[in-house]
Amino acid sequence: MDREEKNKLAEDNIALVHSIINKRFGNKSITKEDRENYIGEGIVGLVKAINKFDASKGFAFSTFAYKCINGEISMYITKQKCQKRKVDAECKASIDNKVPRCEELEYNDWLMDTRDEYSSLEEQEHLLEMLEKTKIKDIKTIVTKKAEGYKNNEIAKMIGANENTIRKRLDKARDKLFELGITA
Repeated sequence: MDREEKNKLAEDNIALVHSIINKRFGNKSITKEDRENYIGEGIVGLVKAINKFDASKGFAFSTFAYKCINGEISMYITKQKCQKRKVDAECKASIDNKVPRCEELEYNDWLMDTRDEYSSLEEQEHLLEMLEKTKIKDIKTIVTKKAEGYKNNEIAKMIGANENTIRKRLDKARDKLFELGITA
């Protein structure tokens, strides 16, 4: 394929990038910056698809491009999550450091320990109320059973779901709580 054909293919399929992003994030609230980043990553996927496409294999270009675009966006999201976790760990490490010019104090002394913050029954109830507001199906039961020491597969049997569903609901709840500033 020559340069003109590749440019035409890119122009004809740029709408596919937008379509994938709209389909994937349509009803979710994403920032303008995130949307632009997803579009950029989608275009990278489109370019890779154009460069790797082999018409002799019998696939339509859009089928091949869809997988490349979606894969590129997925890799970007995964990298962002890993980067976020790394930053969170670095922030936690910085909290453990000494406060400048106060050798007897640590930043940690000024902050509540988020792991122990929800140890009282009243605080646990508050956390469960916040979880209920996320409107994630059965999340209050899932978290309560998890706190009681049940494993995901045991909880799944109790509520009639599969283990993967339990994991996804817990991940979604963790993300929603993090958005609210709760890190327990």
